[in-house]
Parts: sequence; C-alpha cells; structure tokens
Amino acid sequence: MRKGLSVVAFVLGICTALCGIGVTVLGAVGMGSRRR
Repeated sequence: MRKGLSVVAFVLGICTALCGIGVTVLGAVGMGSRRR
C-alpha cells in the first residue's frame, strides 16, 4: 500500500514539473510572438 502512494506522489511530481516547464515555454513563446 505504501508503495502505491509513493508511486502516485512520484507521478504527480513529474506531472507538476512537466506542467511548470510547459507553462514557462508557452509564456516565453507568447512573449516572443508579442515582441514581434
């Protein structure tokens, strides 16, 4: 049971990191297009 919870927390951590990177990339691209 503990293993299942650790796996869920691990997956959530990866998803959060990917979401953060995606938002940062989208923000950079959005600002770049606005400058142009």
